[in-house]
Amino acid sequence: MLAHVTAGYWWTISDNNEWFDTAAAAGVQSPWSVGGFQWTIPNHFRRLGHSDSGSLYAISVQTFTIAVDGTMRVSKVGQTTTRTP
Repeated sequence: MLAHVTAGYWWTISDNNEWFDTAAAAGVQSPWSVGGFQWTIPNHFRRLGHSDSGSLYAISVQTFTIAVDGTMRVSKVGQTTTRTP
């Protein structure tokens, strides 16, 4: 099952224009097959005190790859994490 657990939530940006996000995969059971997939994530912003749907400012691509030994790499916005079985 594909899911983005923070979809629909608004993040508050700090005074330094920073925020927290994660790139992860869970529940990936063996047997593994070499391959990968990617999805696009539309990024919107809105001003505090507003309840509109926000304005699109960027599209991020999150990429998932898996090696024959089950090692998975997840990459998004220049950051990568690796999980080994």
